[in-house]
Amino acid sequence: MKKTKIISIILMIAIILSAFSLSTRVIGTEPDAGEPGDNARTSAEGEPVVTSETEGEPENTTDDGHNHTEDEDFVVHSGDLYIASADREYIMDQNVDGNVYIFGKNVKVTGSINGSLFVCASGNLTIEKDAYIACHVFAFADTIQMSGIAFDLYAVGFNVTVNEGSIISRDMRVAGNNIYLAGATGRDVLAYGQKITAPEEAEKLIIYGSLKYQSNSEIANLDKASITGEVSYNQLKGKEDKAYTVIEYVLSAIGTIVFDIVMYLLFIFFAPKFVEKSKEYVSTKGLLAFAVGVAFVILVPIISLLLFMTGVGAGLGFFALFLYATLLMLNAFAVTLATTEFIAPKLKMGEDKFKKGLLLIPISLVIWGLRKIPFIGSWIATIVFICGVGILIFYQFDKRRKTKEEK
Repeated sequence: MKKTKIISIILMIAIILSAFSLSTRVIGTEPDAGEPGDNARTSAEGEPVVTSETEGEPENTTDDGHNHTEDEDFVVHSGDLYIASADREYIMDQNVDGNVYIFGKNVKVTGSINGSLFVCASGNLTIEKDAYIACHVFAFADTIQMSGIAFDLYAVGFNVTVNEGSIISRDMRVAGNNIYLAGATGRDVLAYGQKITAPEEAEKLIIYGSLKYQSNSEIANLDKASITGEVSYNQLKGKEDKAYTVIEYVLSAIGTIVFDIVMYLLFIFFAPKFVEKSKEYVSTKGLLAFAVGVAFVILVPIISLLLFMTGVGAGLGFFALFLYATLLMLNAFAVTLATTEFIAPKLKMGEDKFKKGLLLIPISLVIWGLRKIPFIGSWIATIVFICGVGILIFYQFDKRRKTKEEK
């Protein structure tokens, strides 16, 4: 199950980052000055007379909902736009005929995008009511405020607010701690959060498809919303479900032990040298393996993202993410194996694979338990992950180095 989820996530990332919109739209046209429009009338002599509706500077309304005067410079950025801002706030007020990628602290979007918007912000992301995104919005930020127009919305944040007046032409997928749902959605809405709220006023939340959500409690005032499809609610598991939690932990521990035993058998038959050398990466080469793990964990996601953004190295980026996910599954086992091989000689087990396999079971259980300790468990899990990745990667470098020396 875990492997399936990880592979699904990888495929989703690859599809998302390689899908570029081919849709086009008309920016605006200048009226023909020689032909009076519908609001013009003629004098008794047949000369055109400007009415009060056309006095002053006439406005052109484009199909994206923005008004532009004839004297206004309407500059369009052709192609994808990449922004990595170190400023406290970055404002995307351009008109872009392509996709937009933004990395920063606080991001505000007021322009129009004839493509998809990708935003990763450590602070706030605000999509103003004048903003228009022709395709998808993929947003990750601490606080997200959506007030504009988009085709699809995929948002993850601590606080996610979809304001009144916002329009999502197709689907909305949001996850966060606090979620506020309003505006109009053309198809389905899927929400996952601790607390989900909706407007008290009628018709402020309009969903033309179905609503599926999961939270601690049902949404109040949902009867005042206009929802065409079905409404499905699932309650988040509460702290009071102790029996279920115990069963879940037991199954998780058993699954970890079984996985480690199966991997141990596979490595004995297909990678016996790694099994033999693994103890070195706990003792003499432990610090080097840890350093390699730190470098790998930091650099691989960055390099993969850059490869995807360039488009040329999308295949390599996908392979790097696949390798990253594979190591994510094997990191705890690598630490368990190395610890087992390190302790076995001290218990005078020799090269008995069966005895080592039995020793692997309690070590696997201990490492699993340490990662489940409240507060510090996440830190231990991070250290285990880095060490495990370092052991697997450093072994490959070490093996190649020794092969070259032998030649």
